Amino acid sequence: MANEEFLSRRRLVRWAWGTAIVVFAIIVAVLLWPRAHEVDLATVDRGDVSVDVVDQGLTRMHDVYVVSAPFAGRVLRVEVQPGDRVAAGSVVARMTRALAGFLDARSDLQAQAAVDSATAQLRSAQTQLDLAASDDARTRDLAA
Repeated sequence: MANEEFLSRRRLVRWAWGTAIVVFAIIVAVLLWPRAHEVDLATVDRGDVSVDVVDQGLTRMHDVYVVSAPFAGRVLRVEVQPGDRVAAGSVVARMTRALAGFLDARSDLQAQAAVDSATAQLRSAQTQLDLAASDDARTRDLAA
């Protein structure tokens, strides 16, 4: 009888452990199961995409101007402060001319190109003047 009691108790312990393992496995499976995420569903359609952005802002500068000088020099004094209104023809800054220095290679080539261009324009103008004079002379001969 002791053996039967021992076997029944052993079956009960096995059932308890088996049930505990199955419950633990179910809990682990539930915890590790992937969660569903909410998504937006829509039908696919061809067409233009339009997005409107509405926002408010503040601008600080209306127009930007570049102030330059026709010669190289050094600024002695600025007469105005940032944000001051400036009338046309008013003095913005005082400058002095820089000392004339030697031309670098690039500036020398630019100066030579300007001289060549002016010479070509002079020759073209002279040719046009000669042509106009000959046309005038021919027209006067034909009119006489």
